[in-house]
Amino acid sequence: MPHHQPPTSGRYQLVDALNVEWARLVEEHPSAVRRWSLEHRALHGCTELPDLIQAIRLTPDDALHALLSECLAGDELAGRVVLQSMLGKIVRMVSRDKHATSDDYVTAMWCRIRTYPLTARPRRVAANLYLDTLKAVTQDLADSAACLPMAPGGCFDWLCGRVHAAQLLDHNLVESWTGRRLISAAAELGLIDQNTEAVMRSVYLDGMSSHQAAMRHRISAANVRYRCSRAVRRLSENSEILLEVA
Repeated sequence: MPHHQPPTSGRYQLVDALNVEWARLVEEHPSAVRRWSLEHRALHGCTELPDLIQAIRLTPDDALHALLSECLAGDELAGRVVLQSMLGKIVRMVSRDKHATSDDYVTAMWCRIRTYPLTARPRRVAANLYLDTLKAVTQDLADSAACLPMAPGGCFDWLCGRVHAAQLLDHNLVESWTGRRLISAAAELGLIDQNTEAVMRSVYLDGMSSHQAAMRHRISAANVRYRCSRAVRRLSENSEILLEVA
């Protein structure tokens, strides 16, 4: 069954990538679909992943309830099916938004899928996911405007450079060794909490974008940027202490 193909542009690149991934998943995971079809009445008769998308169209609440229950129990493929079923709505949201991209909406939607309160909100699931995602991205953009305008890497690299100059480290070690030591030292000194430490490691050591880190830590991309900006500012304010410890 064909799925929605959004226009190809920078704002829709993640949606395009997800559609490419979906084609691969269809070939690789027939056994999971058969198991779900046996365990959930709403999915009876489904043998392939595209059948699940059709089931969602026919009985949206029941099919989404079945898949979300699997996702909340730890099966990310079930959540991925739900995400695929919402891509058309994501494209429409992006097309109406002059500022956010598909990255923002996909990240927000994925977070909502992974934490959806099935017991409290068992009906109008697709509408709830849509509205929750729209609200989350709108709020994230407002929060981002209030954040320090600092892209990950900027001031953090300056701090690494200070430690490099102070300790005469080999230049090739500045990014990995100094960055790792700075984050560890900041955590040891109580300048950042464990959650912020984990986010900083994802961004500054693993090289993740704010959107990738958001999906790893199940928070919004704006929250990633805010945590990093706030943490780097605190590290800057305490750079002399960090120079002694890192």
